[in-house]
Amino acid sequence: MEMYTDKLGWIAAILFFVCFCYFILKRFVISGFKIKIKLRQVLNLHCYLGIIGTIIAIFHVGKNIVFIQLSAGFICFFSMILLCISGIAIKWFKKISPASRKAWRFIHIGLTAVFVTALLWHIVLYHFIMG
Repeated sequence: MEMYTDKLGWIAAILFFVCFCYFILKRFVISGFKIKIKLRQVLNLHCYLGIIGTIIAIFHVGKNIVFIQLSAGFICFFSMILLCISGIAIKWFKKISPASRKAWRFIHIGLTAVFVTALLWHIVLYHFIMG
């Protein structure tokens, strides 16, 4: 059973790193390349892959969700849930004020930094150090 949940974790991680590409596409312009990308479509893909990745990660955690302890996996999981909630708030609650949207974006970007750091820490710790 562990091998099955391990594969789910890798699938979720790959989806999250694909989601992270939206951040890179939106903020960095690659000079010299003429690529026509519709950011609205990339944003929609980012949102759907993030939600799918979160669902897969919940299956990856499985029964261990009841054993709450401060670990790389817990920080990764908790920040992922908060990241998903903040993304949903930004995307689907369009009636909030621009100042609130800006605050949610700031929270979302901060949670992304925490999540990516925790995810990399989790992968290194459980697959390369603890083997």
